[in-house]
Amino acid sequence: IFSLQVMTSLLFCIAAFLVALLLPSLAELPPVSLTNVVLVGATGDLAKKYLWQALFETFLAHREEDSQQAFSPSGDGAARRFRFFGAARTESVSGIPALQGILSQHVSCRPYHNPDICFSARAAFLEAVQYSRLRHESDYLDLCSASISPGADSASAAAEVSMEWLFYLAVPPFSYSGIAQAVSTACRAPGTT
Repeated sequence: IFSLQVMTSLLFCIAAFLVALLLPSLAELPPVSLTNVVLVGATGDLAKKYLWQALFETFLAHREEDSQQAFSPSGDGAARRFRFFGAARTESVSGIPALQGILSQHVSCRPYHNPDICFSARAAFLEAVQYSRLRHESDYLDLCSASISPGADSASAAAEVSMEWLFYLAVPPFSYSGIAQAVSTACRAPGTT
């Protein structure tokens, strides 16, 4: 059993890791950078207690960084976008309301946040999170194929989009290999190893 201090330290380490991962070198940004964050096990205890708040903290850090700059983060017109997917084995009909309840109860602005940014960022974060059932390999194919086209109107616009995937597995270890195989099969970009 972890003490509260150990869990808090772990939470901050995870948040720092996510910030480092999601906020790449600003000079490397293409015209549009899209990061899909998929939290597998999104309705479990770990996600409720720690992970959704950590993802919100990362999202908020990005928003605060952007608000301090008069132009895009890279200075070259590049835009950075995030999409968040809460994934679990539950059917959407019961998974969506469960996830919305978890987010409304467990994602909050803290006293150390800038209230001018935090309340609007929280609303944007809650709106940005989508639910996806991931039970079968076909569910992974549906998630990743629907996410390949991030709303670009033409092939030339789509070519300017850099898409990244981040899967966080908040599930029991016995399921890691099956999930990793499904992610590798369904979500890996063609030509990557």
